[in-house]
Amino acid sequence: PAERNSRSNIPSELNDITLKCLQADPNKRYQSVSEILADLEKLLEGTKQKEKALDLLTQGQQILLSLDFFKQRFEKINTALEQAKKNLKPWDPLEKKRELWRLEDSKIEMEEKINEAATSAADTFMATFEFVRDFEPARKELAHYYLRSALEAERLGQTPRSKYLWSQVQRFDDGTHAAVIRGDGALTLDTRPSKALA
Repeated sequence: PAERNSRSNIPSELNDITLKCLQADPNKRYQSVSEILADLEKLLEGTKQKEKALDLLTQGQQILLSLDFFKQRFEKINTALEQAKKNLKPWDPLEKKRELWRLEDSKIEMEEKINEAATSAADTFMATFEFVRDFEPARKELAHYYLRSALEAERLGQTPRSKYLWSQVQRFDDGTHAAVIRGDGALTLDTRPSKALA
C-alpha cells in the first residue's frame, strides 16, 4: 500500500481497496470476495474510461498543432496574396493573373482547414467528458484554446465572435485565466535610465 511507500505509483483507488482488505477490524474489511471483485471491476472500468479520455486529449492536442500550422500557412499565403495584388497591373498577362487566383484559392482552402481544425479540436476535447466527467486536462485545454481564440477575435475586431469565445473561456476556466477574464493586471515599464520620466 502507498502508506508504506510514499514513492509508489499505485492508483489511489487500488490502494483504498488494499487497505480495506488489510483492516485490523474484521467489520471494516470486505465481507466477501464478490465485494472485492465489484470494487476491482469499478476500478478497471474507470481506468479504461480515463485511458479513452486521455487518448482523445492527445488527439485534440495534435489537432491544435495542425491548427497552428494552418494559421502560419494562412498568414504566408495572405502576405503573398496582398503583395501580388499590389504588383498586378490590369494589362498584365493572364499567367500573372492566374498566380493571383491560385493564391486566392489557397487562402480560401486554408481558411476552411483552419475552421475544420478549430471545430475538430473543440469537439475532441468535449468528447473526453463522455468518458470522464469534467475531465480537468480537457477543461484546461478548452479554456486555453478559447482564450487564444477570443484574443485573436478581439484583435480582428470580431466583436460578436469575441463575446461568445469569452463566455467559453469562463465556462471552462479553473481560475488560471481569472485575471485576464476580469481584465485585471499590471503593467511594469522598465525605463533606461531607471529614473527616466514617462
